Amino acid sequence: MKIWTEGRVAMALALLAGTAALARDVTDLTMADGIATVTFEAGTEGDSHVLYYVWSNDGVDKGTTLAAWPNAYRVDRVADDATSYAFTLPTEAFLTGQYACRAFLATSAKMYDYLVEGVKSTKSASCFVSTGFKPVGGKTVVTIDFALTAADGQQYIFGVNTTYSLCAYVNGTSSVGKWAFSSNNGGGSWKNPTALDSSTERTQITLDTTAKVDGKAASVFTVTTPSGSATLT
Repeated sequence: MKIWTEGRVAMALALLAGTAALARDVTDLTMADGIATVTFEAGTEGDSHVLYYVWSNDGVDKGTTLAAWPNAYRVDRVADDATSYAFTLPTEAFLTGQYACRAFLATSAKMYDYLVEGVKSTKSASCFVSTGFKPVGGKTVVTIDFALTAADGQQYIFGVNTTYSLCAYVNGTSSVGKWAFSSNNGGGSWKNPTALDSSTERTQITLDTTAKVDGKAASVFTVTTPSGSATLT
């Protein structure tokens, strides 16, 4: 393994270790002109191996556990008899500053990589899951099933605020603890808080921008408390 700083790349070649299932060895990782090429052992018939590229921007090698790396890119499944795979680095993984990286082969029968219990942020820092989806007024319906860890203070359960705002949040100023929402062009016109109380119980919210009320277009916001416990599936 080699580690450089000052804008150069650290190449780390390793087996997959940790909680994920072991796969065949990675033997080489090279990069040129934004293309990464990973070389590895051939597998056997029936393998279900997925190639991952991981990196950190502090120049520190995070080791041989996939989950220990702050940035992970799911490249693709690889054929059982394949011994190499080349791919274009995602934009966010371009080499900048201090850099360390590895390639992993993991056994995975699923089309997603991680299950998380939830996300949590503080008053001074936001934390969110970016879906990449851009809502369109009159065409978008959002439904989310969740449970808050605490139902106090202003907090958003989902939202985007650009030229079109679409979000659901617990109000923390007036009508504290009441659900509120926005569905407006212009990005700054918020609806008055609803009469619906927030809680730490399992909750399902739907914000339907395609609905009509009395024959006129109107966003409809509903909050229900489903029965049954939530699961990570």
